[in-house]
Amino acid sequence: MNILLVEDTLELLAELRSALPPLSTIRESSSAAEAILYLAENAVDLVITDMTLETGDYKDGLSVIEAARARDPDTQVIAVTSFATREISIAAIRHKCFDFLDRNYSGIDFLEMLRWKVRLASQYREALRHPEN
Repeated sequence: MNILLVEDTLELLAELRSALPPLSTIRESSSAAEAILYLAENAVDLVITDMTLETGDYKDGLSVIEAARARDPDTQVIAVTSFATREISIAAIRHKCFDFLDRNYSGIDFLEMLRWKVRLASQYREALRHPEN
């Protein structure tokens, strides 16, 4: 699985990386602009993006989602944020994110939830590639 991981905080980037499947090809990006340039030239199976990147505006995350969708409409996107609001979650879902995860949601192990969502996104992507199975 080819994964683009977009996060501007190094500690959180390492945390997110730890939840990814061991045989994945992982490309890391620390800004929306860098991720968009990468997506213009490269196809990926899954994008995991922080919604509030360098500017603190969730539109940074939306621009990454739009670039992934422009490259391949079947690319799965998991949006992640520590600053979840109703507005951000609705915007992510309207941009056809596979899922939206709030790092601060109480009662769940965030990394375990991310691992589970990555597995589901991988299975969904595979089903899109091979609809006869």
